[in-house]
Amino acid sequence: MKKNKHPLEVPGYEGRLDELVDFIVGKLRYDRTLEFHQLLSKRYQFESQRELDIGHPKASEILSEISLAEDQTTEKLGKLWAICKPHTE
Repeated sequence: MKKNKHPLEVPGYEGRLDELVDFIVGKLRYDRTLEFHQLLSKRYQFESQRELDIGHPKASEILSEISLAEDQTTEKLGKLWAICKPHTE
């Protein structure tokens, strides 16, 4: 049986993934959630290039599309933060 090199859990995080999502989306300020999505976009773009470099163009294309979707999410979160920011001060 082939061993999976990708972990199924987040090292150092003891909670469930749905709890992590609840915290990121439901508790963090929108500017920090925006930053999280910016980092996701950058990482997906990095992974896209890595997949391309190792000869996986289909995976690379999908990862690039995911990165672009994260950019769109980041843009929308920026608009949301602009609305909410005055109420946080």
